[in-house]
Amino acid sequence: MAERLQSEHHELLQTSYCSKVLRTGFPKYWAFNDRSYRLPTSPSKSLRHGEKHIVAWIRFQQEPSRGRGKPGGVNDVSLPAGEEVYTHGELPCRGTGVVWTREELDEAIKGPVASVLFDDEGKASIKETLGQTEFETAGIEDVLRDPDKVDSWRVGEAIADTYLTHHRSCVFPWPSDRDKRKSGSSLPGADLVGLGIDDNGDCLAFGEVKTSSEEKYPPKVMYNDADGLNRQLTNLRDRDSIRKDLFMYLCVRARRAEWKPRFQAASNRFLKNNSDVQIYGVLVRDVKPDVKDVQKGVNELADNRPKETRIEFLAVYIPCGEIANLGDKVVSQRSEDMQ
Repeated sequence: MAERLQSEHHELLQTSYCSKVLRTGFPKYWAFNDRSYRLPTSPSKSLRHGEKHIVAWIRFQQEPSRGRGKPGGVNDVSLPAGEEVYTHGELPCRGTGVVWTREELDEAIKGPVASVLFDDEGKASIKETLGQTEFETAGIEDVLRDPDKVDSWRVGEAIADTYLTHHRSCVFPWPSDRDKRKSGSSLPGADLVGLGIDDNGDCLAFGEVKTSSEEKYPPKVMYNDADGLNRQLTNLRDRDSIRKDLFMYLCVRARRAEWKPRFQAASNRFLKNNSDVQIYGVLVRDVKPDVKDVQKGVNELADNRPKETRIEFLAVYIPCGEIANLGDKVVSQRSEDMQ
């Protein structure tokens, strides 16, 4: 048994998906069913954790994940990681800048970003729930038709969502757009609410997103009074009431969800210490990269940071001049893909 498991383990380590997992920032644990298992780094070490853990890990790697933006889900397309051009500070409080080429931006827009932006998973669920007659199908398609216009800041949020999902092992299972009473409106609370993972297993993860073309470092969106990105992250770090509200937001949506086991594991940590969370601030920019975009924010958030809170500022730089037409570009590409 041990020899077979060792062989399977080595085979899995050679797969591109497994290699991608091992390159993520939090590689030691992965969720499986209702538990989080340590990711074995060698056959001998994994055997010391017991055969059950090895089998669980192998089976998890072989089964498709059903999370949004994960392999095997509605959005079964990889997302470019981009080129890392700077870092500032170190985890648990760090700033990172990555650059996407025009080709990488187009790839992201055509795949994961559009899927999250237009909530393909939610639409698929609605179609499955509602009637199947030809008349009903026509009516459903009309209701679920993609919008003709999308604001660039909404594309920025989708970029942040998909980047953190693919490259920070996060999952944001309930898009905020599903709670809107009016298209195009903005809801209070964090832009991204979901689950992360670290060396201790599943935890809650919150994110705020800003999109800016301003050729100033940092841009005004970082320090715009109460709604500046730095202030929003500070509030997430310091205010128990905000974190508790976001916890309840997920709690009422997790009851029958496939991600309920992961949420329960994250809840155990949160209820023991409500500072035990991951916080992300994402800047989507179309200017020349500069570490000053995140430098001040990282320094300020590091001061008085609770020991258990992990914070990262992430700046994603797309080609210059792209933000102004980003919404139109996504809608146009989507229209071509749907024909």
